[in-house]
Amino acid sequence: YTERPHLKNCGIALDGNFRNHRVLYLSYDITSYLQKGENVIGVVLGNGFYDCTYTWVARFGKPCLICQMHIDYEDGSKAVITSDTTWQTASSPLIKNGPYIGEVYDGVVSGITGWGLYVELPNTIEGLVHISNITDDYYIYHENSYELVGERTGRTFKMGMPVTIRVEGADTETRTIDFILMK
Repeated sequence: YTERPHLKNCGIALDGNFRNHRVLYLSYDITSYLQKGENVIGVVLGNGFYDCTYTWVARFGKPCLICQMHIDYEDGSKAVITSDTTWQTASSPLIKNGPYIGEVYDGVVSGITGWGLYVELPNTIEGLVHISNITDDYYIYHENSYELVGERTGRTFKMGMPVTIRVEGADTETRTIDFILMK
């Protein structure tokens, strides 16, 4: 971890040294997100350093969440809402992540061109695995069958085929997402 000066403007006091802490947490003011009536909290947990698979980092188990919300109502009353076993959980499309590997997802080949594979994730996000990033062979695009076929290995990518990708980058100006195919 490094110092995060942008968090100082949020009223979060952080120093750059987490070595003496076993439990890391952040607090957020979510007032502007609350609406009258029912509200829902959504959280995506990732491995990060917590469940890192690298041997030089201690593992602490599977990622978990403890949430506590302090609510100050306009009439002066207060409430505290805490996470417990009644909170609903579900798996996300994110299957693996970490500080050095990025985010890894399962997806489906949704398009094939001479320049690569388009992959759609379960959340309908679509990105490109550029052909130059499929490095295990030289791939030839077969336009009539919409396939990429490895010249040496015969490995074939077809429409609808399940694949695992890592998010390589995103460009907000061109609205594109780059993926890397995982082996």
